Amino acid sequence: MLSDFGKDDLPWMISLLGNKSFPQSRTILLKFLFQFTPLIDNLPEFQEPLTNAINDDEALLSLACERVKPRSDNAEYIRRQEIREEEERIRQKTEKEKKNKEIEEWLNWYDTFTTDITWTLSGDGQYSVLKRIVDIMQNTHRGYSPEDFWDNKLLHTSFNDSCVKQIEKSFQQYWRNTPTQLWHTRDREHKNSLTQSEIIAFTGLFIESESQGWEKMLSHDEASLAIKYATLSRNNFAPFICELAISFPDIVKEVIGIALQDAIHYIDNDNYIPIISQISSADISLRKLLSDDLLKAANCYLLNNKECARKNILFSVEKLLTSLADVIPDDSRKFIAQNCAGFYKTAPYNSGCYLFLKYAFIFSPDTGMEIFQKMLRKCRDKDQYITGLYAALFSHRASRRHRSLFDDNDPSQQISLAGKLLNIAYQFIRREDDQEHDDVYTPDARDRAEEARGALLDRLLNTRDDKAIFELLRIAKKPHCRLSKERLEYLARERAALNSDESSLTEGGVLELESHLEQPPHSQKSLYQVMVTRLHDLQYALSHSDFTDRAILRTVKLEAHMQPTLAWRLEAAAKSAYSVVRESEVADGKKTDIRLISPCGKHKAVIELKLADDRWNIADFERALEHQLVGQYLRYDGCKTGCLLLTYNGDKKYWQKPGSRDRLYFKDLINYLNAKANKIMSENKALQLIVIGLDLTAPKLVPAHKSILSRSE
Repeated sequence: MLSDFGKDDLPWMISLLGNKSFPQSRTILLKFLFQFTPLIDNLPEFQEPLTNAINDDEALLSLACERVKPRSDNAEYIRRQEIREEEERIRQKTEKEKKNKEIEEWLNWYDTFTTDITWTLSGDGQYSVLKRIVDIMQNTHRGYSPEDFWDNKLLHTSFNDSCVKQIEKSFQQYWRNTPTQLWHTRDREHKNSLTQSEIIAFTGLFIESESQGWEKMLSHDEASLAIKYATLSRNNFAPFICELAISFPDIVKEVIGIALQDAIHYIDNDNYIPIISQISSADISLRKLLSDDLLKAANCYLLNNKECARKNILFSVEKLLTSLADVIPDDSRKFIAQNCAGFYKTAPYNSGCYLFLKYAFIFSPDTGMEIFQKMLRKCRDKDQYITGLYAALFSHRASRRHRSLFDDNDPSQQISLAGKLLNIAYQFIRREDDQEHDDVYTPDARDRAEEARGALLDRLLNTRDDKAIFELLRIAKKPHCRLSKERLEYLARERAALNSDESSLTEGGVLELESHLEQPPHSQKSLYQVMVTRLHDLQYALSHSDFTDRAILRTVKLEAHMQPTLAWRLEAAAKSAYSVVRESEVADGKKTDIRLISPCGKHKAVIELKLADDRWNIADFERALEHQLVGQYLRYDGCKTGCLLLTYNGDKKYWQKPGSRDRLYFKDLINYLNAKANKIMSENKALQLIVIGLDLTAPKLVPAHKSILSRSE
């Protein structure tokens, strides 16, 4: 009860075993020693005292010998164990010999290679040299794709700088001379794998892509080939696809568009179609570029295929629709929603088609609700239909596996949709029929449906909007909610109370509020407000402070020189509301100019700085806003707030508006770019963007007194 018997207990127990007063107890104690103490493990040490304790009793000696003697099955086990150990020794010996041979071959090859590197990297020798280097990298890092195994540090450790330079140059030449094919045109043997030549070429392309501005040096044909290689990476596009999309958008649309259209013909026959999965996990800026092709492919499949029972079809088509959900233009949402609804109508009570109803909701809640209610009215067994549908689409399990239909709709639509679906849930997934389980159980469709009803209720309860309260009260008045009426009304009152409360402050937050007349930001929204306030304060100080140094800042011609002074000013004005970090590395190795981090560390805001001078036109600013700030820096949760900050020294008087001859002065330029930012935010509700201008010119003040000429006049 207290602890296990250990080695220290053996002496006194063996001594007790020598007590001849209780013969039966001695037998029990001996068995206990062998079964419940570490006697066997320590037998050599205690064999003599054990023998002395029992040598007067033949029965005890016989029992001890029987316990110590190996059993026949143990002997067989020992024999097998010895065989395994011998095989392991032979394997290790063989492995060591193989390793030594590889080292010897490497040293011989290394001597030959470094003796005349120019000769070995030319002609037929180029392939074998590059293959050996790739093999070394793959064996070292156990990777398949270049981004997994390539190690520039290892290369510099193995060769001098001159050799490394020639090796990298040879790799870059190799990929330009090695053509490849898109997935749909490859033979079956290499549909999901690369040839050795393609792996080497892919490695060379990856090495070149690590250089800043590499894509600007590519020709049209080289860019086309690089894009094809980018589609051969597993699961995702190769990292350099984003740079190619910025510099060669038309070629990217052409190459990937062709691959996408051809992939539609393989949906019925292949379980995995790489191009569709790659697009679904691609950056939103790339999916926006491909939105027309995605829309065309989705509509092509929905209009020409009327069978949806196959699982691989659902997987590929869902990936396609998911890719489109947050980039589709508003004027096309209703059209594709109708196509999804039409596909769903072909077999509305087949669970294989439920997913298309969900996407009808996602693209157009009104269209989805219309077809859903129509099919519900026609259904004979409404309870079974609603139970299966809700379990498949709205349970927690379904939300983890599939895109939520509430992700892309505005808050008002979300509340209305959740309310209508919850009302139907209470009508057909009735509380009085809920299942109760006393022990461990496997959830069935009814359990999942009850879970879905709860998830829809949680959706309304977790929405900080008075419309959600009115929706709850409306549902509570329905006759089929009589059992839940009081509960729903209570929850509505509780939600109303939470809405009326301001966000609570910690003790530190109260002290900050008292000291600085503001509380530390506790959300992305509040961090955004703090950032905007600080930048406006900075503009005011530059324009009106008695000690302004705007004349000095006007002389700054490089962003790298402007960044530290603005970061320093923001840090000086932080008042513990945030911390300032410069040039933090984010997605794809890109670096931000200035980043603000909330005290809790959960929320971040990025400030991208540009000098508004002769070097930049409006198209450049638009690219910086959409592709650099949004596409590269605001891709992940916790960093959805950004500012494009333009400083103006007055040298350039105006910018020409794209597509017209209108002149935009600095203030007009800021308004124009903010309109672009608002459009981006309308397409991605999670983002908070703003464009702010710091005018470093002297402010135009109204003179305090009229001139003498004016008075005389």
